[in-house]
Amino acid sequence: MIDVYVLSTYRPRFCGIAEFSAYIVNSLRRYRISNKDIGEVYVAAIDRGDNEKYNPKDVFISISQFGQKSWEEAGESIAQRVKDGRSIGKQGIVLANMEYGIIGDYDQRQDNLTPTLKILRDNSVPVILQLHTLPNPEHPDFQYQLDVLRNTSRYSNAIAVISKIAGDKLSQPPYSLETNIVQIDHGVRAHRYRKGDRELAKKELGLDGLIVVSTLGFNSPNKGREYSAQAHAEFLKNLSESQRKRIAYVMAGGYHPDFVKKEDGKFFKDYKDKFSGDLKSFGLSVLETSQLRKLSKDDFEKNDVILWDKLLSDAQFRSLFSASDVIINPTRDRWQVASGILAEVLGYGRASISTDSLYAQEIMLPDAAVYQEVISRKYGDKWGGLEKIWDKSNGIVVPLNNLAGEMPVADVETIARAEYYLLFNPKTRKDMEERARRRGRRMPWNQIAGDYHLLFQDIIEGEERSVEKLLSFRESK
Repeated sequence: MIDVYVLSTYRPRFCGIAEFSAYIVNSLRRYRISNKDIGEVYVAAIDRGDNEKYNPKDVFISISQFGQKSWEEAGESIAQRVKDGRSIGKQGIVLANMEYGIIGDYDQRQDNLTPTLKILRDNSVPVILQLHTLPNPEHPDFQYQLDVLRNTSRYSNAIAVISKIAGDKLSQPPYSLETNIVQIDHGVRAHRYRKGDRELAKKELGLDGLIVVSTLGFNSPNKGREYSAQAHAEFLKNLSESQRKRIAYVMAGGYHPDFVKKEDGKFFKDYKDKFSGDLKSFGLSVLETSQLRKLSKDDFEKNDVILWDKLLSDAQFRSLFSASDVIINPTRDRWQVASGILAEVLGYGRASISTDSLYAQEIMLPDAAVYQEVISRKYGDKWGGLEKIWDKSNGIVVPLNNLAGEMPVADVETIARAEYYLLFNPKTRKDMEERARRRGRRMPWNQIAGDYHLLFQDIIEGEERSVEKLLSFRESK
């Protein structure tokens, strides 16, 4: 029997990795109902010092993000628990989530994870490093990020990645990692697809009778929402007044709490003012609310964009995803190799428009044969070529354009064109939804739990074989 220790941020902290880990924990616990090889699942929660109140059924120890001693104490506590478990025939393994913003004070280049993993290695506790970020060689902090990645991987038995592209890159320069790398999909919520679900969700949110475009998740400068708003403004220029009234663009999710607190809120205030100014300069009428359900039909018809400025609950997230006809994900991070939002687009079977991050390219685009077909025909009209790709994709992927000295920005013209293409071609949109849904059926959390279980088994059996070889070697001397 294998006890699992998940080292991560955790609910109620608002953080994508906290959500990811909560689903891992819950899916492993459900999985053990049918597979007794999984034992207890514990969480060592990384805390910013915000006095988070964790569920004691989940979290057995809280780690101060900025305190190295706290990390080391957690490592020693896990090691002792694993040792105690071995005395009664159990095994233990650690799933350590690695993202640079949660392992210490990033501005101080702090790395509290590596010493913790060394403690675990010294106590023969196997570790899987769950990687959420691939260092970008063009980033000014690349060398620091690469050093942390190499150091943490040195004390890990395997690295788990969500993207195959990330796994391929990690084994090549400039990363050149020698650790075993395993790809496991991001999980998605299990869905029972029923006719009328979308219309029911729209009615619950007060969106009935409307075509719903949405962008979900935290907002911050690297999310690119101002560019999807600009594209939406361009898209609306092609519509009649009656058509315009029937389309609601809901940008949902508040600002990331860590971003809000940075530099005592200065960056947040400056960006929010700029974001609001940008939307007005695009000629968009905007309504900001924290309570979407209290808006009237008149509110939706009079405003081009609804800012649902709220950290969404799980139920609210599900409702808006279900209600959406098209989902736009305009991230500016070309090196993004994991996204819960993009994964859920497939899980919910929704048509989508995403910028060309590594992860979006991998899960949304068709195989290389489609590109060869497009290239060989040498379409004079670039839109004709793009639409041939879109017609075979799980979702539309649009280019990010480089800006000197800044993060890339979304191609506004292509997003506007893609939005028109999907919303005014219902059959095309429906076909894309079915392709997305087929891919999403391979990603339910219960199946992902099984994939992790197989990885746990492989690592523990490998550890046991290594111990047997070592003992045999000692006896032969």
